[in-house]
Amino acid sequence: MTEKEAMVYLSIQDKDEAEDVYEEKLFALKQFFLNRFPVSKLIKSKLATFKKVQTAYEVLEGGIEEGQQTKLVEFPQLDSLKSAFSWYHQEKNAVRLQLLAAQSHKGVEEAMMNYVQLAQHYAKHWQIPLNEDDHVGIAIGSEPDAMEIQAELNAQEKMSENGKMDILSLPDENCLKSEAKRLSLWLKFETNE
Repeated sequence: MTEKEAMVYLSIQDKDEAEDVYEEKLFALKQFFLNRFPVSKLIKSKLATFKKVQTAYEVLEGGIEEGQQTKLVEFPQLDSLKSAFSWYHQEKNAVRLQLLAAQSHKGVEEAMMNYVQLAQHYAKHWQIPLNEDDHVGIAIGSEPDAMEIQAELNAQEKMSENGKMDILSLPDENCLKSEAKRLSLWLKFETNE
């Protein structure tokens, strides 16, 4: 890519505008990912587009400082949905901080791949067998209200005699069953890339 092509790609008239445009596009990318549950195909598509922006910026301004390498998520053995829920939200916040600190394509990509792996480990704890009609009304990319899930997990734990909960025995309108369906559908979607 030439300097002229890079300026056209970034839609700038003056080379001095490159840094501002790059930072705006990086900020927009981070905001996009912060507000969505990770879907690998969407992540790869957005990152491929941003890679071109970064390439154009590097042609005009030189290299980009990578910063610190992102910390990999550790995957503990979790004994209940409640502990999985708590672990997931704690780790999700750490991954979001990694994403916010990212200054390049590589940093954003590392944070988002951590998020996908985190979500996969979490979703496996919720996985249930699915019927043909289980996909109706379920948006796999939209997380439910965390407070609602936490309250229902607490309520189910109190009602359970042995501390174990059978999600399949819950009514279809129960938020825990809906979440189990959503995460099971997401896992199926992710593995069928």
